[in-house]
Amino acid sequence: MLLVLGIASAVLSVSISYFLVHRLEKFFTGIEFSVVGIGLLSALAADTPEITSAVTAVIAKQPDIGVGVIIGSNIFNFAALLGLPVLLNKTVTFQRNTLFKLGLLATTNALFAIFVGFHLLPGLIWFLLSILAMSVYVVFISDKRLSGNNRVNKITQTQDHNLKSAEKSLNGRLSGKHFRVAILQISVAVLLVISMSVIAEHSFADLGHNLGLSQAIIGDIILAVITSLPNAVAALYLAKNVSGDALISEAINSNTINVIAGILLPAAVFSSSATALNSNFLLWLNMIILTGLMATLYISKRITPKIAVVLILVYVGFVVYVAA
Repeated sequence: MLLVLGIASAVLSVSISYFLVHRLEKFFTGIEFSVVGIGLLSALAADTPEITSAVTAVIAKQPDIGVGVIIGSNIFNFAALLGLPVLLNKTVTFQRNTLFKLGLLATTNALFAIFVGFHLLPGLIWFLLSILAMSVYVVFISDKRLSGNNRVNKITQTQDHNLKSAEKSLNGRLSGKHFRVAILQISVAVLLVISMSVIAEHSFADLGHNLGLSQAIIGDIILAVITSLPNAVAALYLAKNVSGDALISEAINSNTINVIAGILLPAAVFSSSATALNSNFLLWLNMIILTGLMATLYISKRITPKIAVVLILVYVGFVVYVAA
């Protein structure tokens, strides 16, 4: 029964996630939001299951599971959000400027999480600094003078034409009733994704406990994957229908948001003990994989199938390590 309920909830979560990211893309393109911003908001909406799971674990005094869900999700996201779309859609290109800002924000917050793990200053300080860093980033991607022309990226002439046509059409429709309906649809979709993901998460967690699986396997692998499915759907949609910059934004911002809301926020509210010292290895692992990936992508300026395969193999290695 738990297995059937978990699978059914996961399928519904994935289906609603596709509708959600589709509505987000159409809505924010219609109000001339940057594609990087669309990636950020897609990540924010799709990250809610991971954050909910991590915070719930912390409240239940299981910080190892909380950190495991976040870091496990981040490593899975590199494989599923960047690796899988590339294998299905071939090489993905993006702007170095976009990657640099994303990477700087993500590595900064990953470093803050390590500081929290070692109890260097109160968790509240690192959380507030992370909010400041995120605020500066949002200003940069919102101001065209600072962000550069990434509202419509150089994907292909056909995609460029399609995006402009969508913007022109939506600019005329997203007012009054249409605006309110779009907001309502997005809000309901977010709530449904959270609800279905939580049901799936609890179902598979209970099943794991019944099978006698370790907390590491339940948190780092099972819950991490289940709660990351909405992100994977969003990434596939953005890679196919928007641009490489939107895909990179969604994937890296997902990592950042997970760390801020799933690790730094609990540390600020419940003190740094919310991030157990036993989880410090995972925090370092997240930093190492993140910085290695950012350096590789900055040099290559694209995600090739070879890089995608490496990302997937890294996750497989992580699963083997956790399960051993």
